[in-house]
Amino acid sequence: MLKGFKSGALFIGTVIGAGFASGREIALFFNGKSSATALLAGLFLGAMCYVFMTAGRLCGQRDLNGWLFGRKAGKVFRVIMYFSTISVFIAMFCGAELVIYQTFNLKYFGLITTAVCIICAVFGLENVKTVNAVIVPAIVVLIALIFFRGESFYTGGSLGLSAPSAYCAMNMLPAGYVMAEAGKTSRNREIISASVFSGIIFAVMLYMIRTGVSGREDQAMPLFEAARAYGLETFGGLLIYSAVFTTQLSAVNVLMASPLAKKNRIAGALALLAGGMISSAIFTFQTAVDTLYPPVSFFGVVLTLAGTIKIIVLKYGTASGRELPMRARPISQ
Repeated sequence: MLKGFKSGALFIGTVIGAGFASGREIALFFNGKSSATALLAGLFLGAMCYVFMTAGRLCGQRDLNGWLFGRKAGKVFRVIMYFSTISVFIAMFCGAELVIYQTFNLKYFGLITTAVCIICAVFGLENVKTVNAVIVPAIVVLIALIFFRGESFYTGGSLGLSAPSAYCAMNMLPAGYVMAEAGKTSRNREIISASVFSGIIFAVMLYMIRTGVSGREDQAMPLFEAARAYGLETFGGLLIYSAVFTTQLSAVNVLMASPLAKKNRIAGALALLAGGMISSAIFTFQTAVDTLYPPVSFFGVVLTLAGTIKIIVLKYGTASGRELPMRARPISQ
């Protein structure tokens, strides 16, 4: 149960970056949509946790891209995965800079945050899980605090499936890869508990944030503006920064595990720090999210469909009585 909780917290922490906790990406994907649509997206995210942890469990120690797409297409999608991770990295770097400066009038926190994340990532995925298991409950409390200080509940908007589907797909790069890695050493009951836990928490948080950003969709950080209006500016700043940290931690973990960074960790760390500084001079937080996240969503759809189809074929394609090849069988319970 504890391992399932930590894996669920890892998934939540990977997804809830500055775009999530600030309300910017919720405003982008759910503007004009009801809070129920946002709640549905949370349940979809829980399902995606199951898909990618199960994919990692079935894949074993093989390369996930090659396993899903084949050798040639897998190489292409590996490049896309790194593009998506770098996009998230840029948005989190800019988000850390913006929220800490607006809240505490301090500079260079994108750089400081990335440096701390690099140190944590060097110690491996279990350390990342532990950090998320501590920070995620605090983020839930902060979102609830802002939500219950609101004067009204948002009940308007339409209900649909396209917005939650696109939103979930956008978050699967790099979250799907992180959870596939976690799934390689997880048993089925741990995967189920992680998926149920993350789905419930996501549904509650997305519902509260969608309500909180109502009427502020054109702001760079609409939930932060809501917190400021309720006299909770410091709490809002801490909320967004905590979410930035957890997502930047996962993005840095993926990038530091790349072949180039593995060859020379110092050079890889310096490249990330320099890249963050350059990107913050090119992008604002809002332009980074609005420009880079839509194509990430498209590629996430492809990855999600491939993972889902592969799992269905392997887990349920044996109805005729034939057994799975030994290399594709899941680990024993």
